[in-house]
Amino acid sequence: MAKGDIAKGKMLFTMTCGQCHKLFGQGQNVGPDITGSNRADLNYLLENVLDPNAVIGKAYQLNLFTMKDGRVMSGVIKEESPAAVRIAMMGGVEFTLPQPDIAKREVSKLSTMPEGLFDALKPDQVIDLVKYLQSGASGPAKAGTTIPGAIEGEGLKVLNKGGGNAKPQGMGGFGGEWSGASQLWWTGGKPGQKLTLALPVAEKGKYQLKAALTLAKDYGIIDVSLDDKPVATAWDGYNGPKVIHSDELDWGTHELSAGKHQLTFTITGKHPDAVPGYMVGLDYVRLEKK
Repeated sequence: MAKGDIAKGKMLFTMTCGQCHKLFGQGQNVGPDITGSNRADLNYLLENVLDPNAVIGKAYQLNLFTMKDGRVMSGVIKEESPAAVRIAMMGGVEFTLPQPDIAKREVSKLSTMPEGLFDALKPDQVIDLVKYLQSGASGPAKAGTTIPGAIEGEGLKVLNKGGGNAKPQGMGGFGGEWSGASQLWWTGGKPGQKLTLALPVAEKGKYQLKAALTLAKDYGIIDVSLDDKPVATAWDGYNGPKVIHSDELDWGTHELSAGKHQLTFTITGKHPDAVPGYMVGLDYVRLEKK
């Protein structure tokens, strides 16, 4: 790694990872922004590149659409309404598919990120690319370290008591990228129960809603809504055996008034391999003005 060339690595990033990911504000908004991911951990990088299908976030699953005119379209869902679905493809190309024109819809079990990305590169190019991917990484979050613009989950006001207990949990011992090394931890909930949080908005405008959650062996499957509008469906918080961070998720673009809004989590079930704890962990939410 000491021999890696960051400048060459940046060029390789643009040609490869940058077709779907952003790093330091450059690249495409198809997959997750990896600027705030656990890039300092070499094992984390290698696991995600060499085995991209191991853990696929709901927001980044590849959706396949067969249109009534015979076309087959595929991509990551960026926004959906009763009228249309907006998808993004590799390279950042976006298409809007009218709902009435869709004949069939499937979700692929494979990640949009292909396997074998390193196979097309020479060994010295792999080193250059990884060197750039790790550049500027500060390592796992320490106490007091926060993601810029994050609204910490543990700082949000709980509006209901629909079941279980929601309280702050320190995450410094798990070696991941939790903002402020803590999260809002909902335990004791059961399928069908809801947790509603007050989400403050400083001024009226159009915002992209982003969030980061936790995955573990005893975490449940949830639906998420903003002011009763679905923003995530059947998001699976299972991961075994490690407790890991989801990285940042994209929950769509929304017109919001100034004041308090409601972010609601509903437990809908669990992964077949999950311990039936039905837990939910919210690291932070972030509102990015458009």
